[in-house]
Amino acid sequence: MLKNILNTYTSGLSNHINTNVESIDKSIEALIFNNKLLIKVSYNNSSPIILNLRCHVKFIYYLDMILKLLNVVDIDNDDNKFKFTINGKYPLNNNYTILTNFNIHDVFLEDEVNETNLPIINIQKAEKINISDTIVSIDQYDIKNKYRLDFFESWRQANYIMFKHSKNILKLNVQDSNDLWTSFFIKSDFESYNDVITKNNLINLNERIPVRAIYKTASEEIILRQPSVETNDTLHNVIVEKLEFDINSRIIIQGFNIHNFQFTLKNLYQNFHSPDGFLYIVVVI
Repeated sequence: MLKNILNTYTSGLSNHINTNVESIDKSIEALIFNNKLLIKVSYNNSSPIILNLRCHVKFIYYLDMILKLLNVVDIDNDDNKFKFTINGKYPLNNNYTILTNFNIHDVFLEDEVNETNLPIINIQKAEKINISDTIVSIDQYDIKNKYRLDFFESWRQANYIMFKHSKNILKLNVQDSNDLWTSFFIKSDFESYNDVITKNNLINLNERIPVRAIYKTASEEIILRQPSVETNDTLHNVIVEKLEFDINSRIIIQGFNIHNFQFTLKNLYQNFHSPDGFLYIVVVI
């Protein structure tokens, strides 16, 4: 269903430049927000379990639950650390959501998956290794602290880009703050999330658009850039002129290949922005 609605964005086009832009069903944003990802998870190469996780959250949000499901009990020692890889090959970076990690490494995801072709996230012990983006210690498991702060810091930056100040997000009352976080992390409820956004005027697309572009270099280094994007900039302007990538680069947003380079970033943001306030564009070069 989602793939059919996104046909205008994802259908192949012979020319990126000369393309008529058609209006898109506004239900896309709600569908994207509620999207789930089916994956396998294995601990130390044990038999994997299959999980249906929200695309928009980071893998570590689920780590305590996943370790229990995998019957991992030897995590009392503070020296224990864990390393995560995708399909035993790519590092799973805890700075990015589950779906963005798959997009960065160009892991192929089909509309209709079965147990034979699901991507696998492998969890392995990595003792006495310095903590990095892909190695996490037990004391980082409390999502209610660090990752909630990261979430609101992202919104603060997004607000500053859109309004040239961060007053709106900083003035959220306790209930709205909790609703914004829990609708993102726990509930599959776009309406609850959207109510907080609308009531507190957290989005203004009249001047600048909060955009983050992510790509992987030839040396496997993951780079995040935050270009200055105005409301009428097209995807072509941003990719070719501001980020200086080749026009033939593969563009992935929310797990979908985007072929229509004439959509404005305002239009893309309205339909594809992440619940942390930014539109994430993965460039495969």
